[in-house]
Formats: sequence, structure tokens, C-alpha cells
Amino acid sequence: MPFATPSADHTRQRRTHRACLVAAAAAITGLAWLAGHLAGVTYLVVTPVDARPITLGLVAAGTAASGSAGWAVLAVLERYTSRARTAWTALALAVLTSSIVLIFVFPADAPTGPP
Repeated sequence: MPFATPSADHTRQRRTHRACLVAAAAAITGLAWLAGHLAGVTYLVVTPVDARPITLGLVAAGTAASGSAGWAVLAVLERYTSRARTAWTALALAVLTSSIVLIFVFPADAPTGPP
């Protein structure tokens, strides 16, 4: 069964919409980081070598990068499959689940209260 080719306007509108969603996600995670920072939270990743702060820029860039990667995967699925949203949703849920499981495998051992 051949796929219908979307019009140029529809494709442009879809790209603009998705780019705005990625930007909004980066802004929202940035606001969440900022709210925590204003409340006195210090975000650190502690490794055996040293502790590195998680900055606002890292949070926004990480969200934008992962959002763009998800967008790219969806675009590829839309091009080559007939059920792209279903496949993308299943993949996104698998990634989400695998990332949440790590929280329970590697529990935090640093104090989580205010200093």
C-alpha cells in the first residue's frame, strides 16, 4: 500500500510544531531546574573521580538533544512504516522505563536534605 505524500505546507507546519515542542520541553526543564536552584537545591553528579555540577545549560541542552533524537526517530518511522506513532510510543515507553529502573538499581547515597 503506497503512502500518501504530505504537502509542503503540511510538512513545514509539522516541523515547526515539533521544533516548538522540543524548545518548550527544554524551557520547562530549565524552569524546573531554576525553581529547584532558587529553593536551594544543588544538583551534582558524583563519580569516583570528582563531583560535577548539573548546570542550567546542561539541563536545557540535554533536553533539546534527547527531544531532537526522539523527533528524528519519529521522522524515520513515519517515512518507512505505516504505524509510526504506535512504534514510536512503544519505543519511548521502553526508553522511559529503562531510565526509571536505574533509579532503583543505583539508589542515591548522598544526603538529599538542605545543608
